[in-house]
Amino acid sequence: MQEAPLILLGSARKDSDTRRFLQRIFQGTPHELIDLLNYTLLPYRYKTIIRLGMASWKS
Repeated sequence: MQEAPLILLGSARKDSDTRRFLQRIFQGTPHELIDLLNYTLLPYRYKTIIRLGMASWKS
C-alpha cells in the first residue's frame, strides 16, 4: 500500500501560484496539503511564558 504525499504549503498568499502549481501537479493523485496560513505559528523561546488560553509553560 502506497502512502499519500504530505505537502506543506508556506506561501504568503492564500491563492498563490505555488498552490495552483501543486494542485496541477498532484491532480488525480491522493495527497494531503497543509496550508500553514491556516495555523498560528509562534516563535519558540526557552524561559518564556506563553499563554494560549489552554496551557502555559514555565521553566
